[in-house]
Amino acid sequence: MAYSQSFAIDTSTFSLLLRGDDDVRDLVGTAELVAVPIIVVAELRAGFLHGQKTAQYGPILDDFLSDPHTIVLQITDDTVPVYAELYAYARSNGKQFSNNDLWIGALCIQHSYPLLTHDKDFDALPQVRRVRG
Repeated sequence: MAYSQSFAIDTSTFSLLLRGDDDVRDLVGTAELVAVPIIVVAELRAGFLHGQKTAQYGPILDDFLSDPHTIVLQITDDTVPVYAELYAYARSNGKQFSNNDLWIGALCIQHSYPLLTHDKDFDALPQVRRVRG
């Protein structure tokens, strides 16, 4: 199998994987590396718990995160100024983002990963490079 580029995914992308989206599965399956921001892990686990789907989906997420082609991006002191810049940019342009999306964007910028997302909110953050799938 030939590997393509490395990229990060967000919650919308993992949700599409769970629903069996062929295009997303192919992109993720051939990626050299898939980065998952810790915020995405938290959103997924919270959603599984709220929907009483932890037993069903938790092991799938665990397997995905343990794959050698997957890494989890952690928030560090170096992430904070990137987050602050995104926040200031969004607010100065009249855009209101969820804090989670700003953290996801900041981690992608900090680690130089384009983001595979189906969340249109990221369209208003040109600093966050996107994977087109």
